[in-house]
Amino acid sequence: MLPAHEEVALIETEIDALAERIESCRKLSLVTKAAIAVGIAALVLFAAGMASPLWLILGITAVLGGSALLGSTRTTLESLRERLRAQESKRAAIISGLELRVLSPSEHGEIA
Repeated sequence: MLPAHEEVALIETEIDALAERIESCRKLSLVTKAAIAVGIAALVLFAAGMASPLWLILGITAVLGGSALLGSTRTTLESLRERLRAQESKRAAIISGLELRVLSPSEHGEIA
């Protein structure tokens, strides 16, 4: 078993990695929402007779592909957030289990 400070450091590293992955998922979610919006715009243009059948295909692809990717990203994001909360709770439990004390300047002279 690792000393508490090393275990907290490892948990902090995991928390940082999870936070980065959460941010990546959030950005991907925004991109997929934009793809869906572009797909809907392409479908509207086709329906209004202002675009070729290629736009119909592109619109359908963007909406369906974006929707599938958005669902997958949302599931991954929820899972990552759950893991992040678990790691933060684990870190808090370790820290609260330590017998820390506050040092005052009078105990050890001047604190640098």
